[in-house]
Order: sequence, then C-alpha cells, then structure tokens
Amino acid sequence: KFLTKSINLHSHLIKQFHIKCYGFHSKVRNVFI
Repeated sequence: KFLTKSINLHSHLIKQFHIKCYGFHSKVRNVFI
C-alpha cells in the first residue's frame, strides 16, 4: 500500500514539473516570436 502511495506521489510531482516546464517554454516562445 505504501509503495502505491509513493508511486502516485511521484507521478504527481512529475506532472507538476512538466506543467511548470511547459508553462516556462510557452512563455519563452511568446517572448521570442
């Protein structure tokens, strides 16, 4: 049970990270275009 919880947390963190990176890249793209 603990393992599943940690895996869910990890995937959640990865999602948050990707959302941040995507937002950052779109901001940069808007600046350069």
